[in-house]
Amino acid sequence: MDILLLRFDAPLMSFGGVMVDQHGPTERFPGLSLLAGLFGNALGYRHGDAEALEALQARIEYAARWDVEPQALLDYHTVDLGQPKMREPGWTTRGEPEHRAGGAAAAFGTHQRYRHYWANGVMTVAVALKDAAEPLRPPLPKGKPPQSGISQASGKGWGEGNKKPWPSNPLTLSLSRVGEGTENAGSGEPSGVGTMHGALPAREGVTGSPNLADLAAALREPARPLFLGRKTCLPSEPLLLRQVEADDVLAALRREPRCERQRLRKNATAPSPEADQAVRLQACWPARLGANANAQEIPIYDRRDWRNQIHAGRRLRVEGLLELQA
Repeated sequence: MDILLLRFDAPLMSFGGVMVDQHGPTERFPGLSLLAGLFGNALGYRHGDAEALEALQARIEYAARWDVEPQALLDYHTVDLGQPKMREPGWTTRGEPEHRAGGAAAAFGTHQRYRHYWANGVMTVAVALKDAAEPLRPPLPKGKPPQSGISQASGKGWGEGNKKPWPSNPLTLSLSRVGEGTENAGSGEPSGVGTMHGALPAREGVTGSPNLADLAAALREPARPLFLGRKTCLPSEPLLLRQVEADDVLAALRREPRCERQRLRKNATAPSPEADQAVRLQACWPARLGANANAQEIPIYDRRDWRNQIHAGRRLRVEGLLELQA
């Protein structure tokens, strides 16, 4: 099968987990929704292209490994919402003013945030696209907004007869996750469509059925700038390495040599030839490909309902040590 090899190399990365209160954790490896947001951003999708994003998410299969182990970094910051400049409603990415609800403490108090990152790591990812799959739910009737408990971006803007145009600067998709809320538009805070409190209407002619060549071309020349989790997580080099053929994404990942930057790190010692023949790296791969003696299946919750911006089920993934081919 045809597979794309990607290299995630950035000073900071964040593979968002579920945000709890003011804590924004990062998972050990990227999730499906994060990759769907990244690829959708490269392809030029918008937040309202929910069916295309869900279809693309359903087709992604991947394996990933850390070539250079990252260091955990915690970003603690505060904001005083009682400052004069912060007391008035602010403008959202939807082009509408909005202010915080929930009483004086929420609207004008001091807020704390704890955001978790991976610093100075290098990851290799093998990605394949399965045959086109059905979206999570049937398409919406033409011209009608999605129905959900989440407030919509606007009661206007739906349907052909509405005169309200799309925003002049399209919302950016990103790597992300469900559960965080406001920074990224890929899938979480990183929340994919998380910058909005509701989805925008889908556009006609946008599908989640690109082939691997389309995706490779988009990663070479993305429609918008790409980032690895949050907007502060800019890659230090192009993401696409090359296209290869292999039996599956795990075989492609096992065959790809380890990134040489590991040997250039400060205070790193050059491994012996014997060590090169038995390199074991922290990795994840699809459960259908089986676990080895140094890995196990774990449940993850990385699929996203892009229309309603909620978790969309549980799946299994293998995580553990992957031994590379000599």
